[in-house]
Amino acid sequence: MGHRRHFFCGRTDFDFTLTKFWVNGKRGDSCHAVIDESGLLGEGFHKRTSELRDHYYPLEVAPDLSPEMRVEMMVEWVTKAHEAMVAAGITKDILSAAVSKANLLFRPGHGELLRWVDKYGVPLLMFSAGIADVLEEAFRQHSAEPLPSTSRVVSNRMAFDEDGNMTGFVGECFHVFNKHASSSAVKPYFETDEMRCRSSVLLLGDSLGDLNMAKGLSAEEILTVGFLNDKIEERTDAYLKAYDVIILGDGGFDFVLELLEEVASK
Repeated sequence: MGHRRHFFCGRTDFDFTLTKFWVNGKRGDSCHAVIDESGLLGEGFHKRTSELRDHYYPLEVAPDLSPEMRVEMMVEWVTKAHEAMVAAGITKDILSAAVSKANLLFRPGHGELLRWVDKYGVPLLMFSAGIADVLEEAFRQHSAEPLPSTSRVVSNRMAFDEDGNMTGFVGECFHVFNKHASSSAVKPYFETDEMRCRSSVLLLGDSLGDLNMAKGLSAEEILTVGFLNDKIEERTDAYLKAYDVIILGDGGFDFVLELLEEVASK
């Protein structure tokens, strides 16, 4: 990371990377859980999404599952979850209300991180397997700082009719293991002159799948920082092998901010 900040850019996950895993003594809400756990969409919907989470989350983090099977399971999960949302009758007003009551908290230091990005005009790609509409509403309602002007959100995005009723999802379907630079959703972004000169990359994630955000990049330097929030003992070895730096126990952005100050001084 010895390059000047003019050659620096960031890639980050959202759920449990920019946000905390533990909130108010229980697991925090992911973008999907903001809706799933809202209690605003009827008992049948919430029962269905709870069943899906109980079945698929253990498969997402299972250390002995093959990469191929893990991807297959994540595609199934996202597809079924999205089908349930469409059937439930989500509206823009319900989405806003769900975010308002969500058990969601940004990590300590996130405001300083976003101010640094904005101050130095550093491109920041937020690549999430969650829901873009929920992510952006979470920034409006819960973040100490707005989304930086240089940020770009790539995630599953809802479609709404003129009355604000959800009709489906638009564009590519993202899950935790297909967020990579060669995706058709982000490839043109990386091929711009502005991004081609960004030869140093800081990547932030909380799952092994988040490392796919580095796939297809031609950067000279990529520093990866992983937040290991859950099942720490059984996953530490795998994270140490995969990430350059890991932060245990749902910690804040102290290390990342120190690193960015060093970048700013170059």
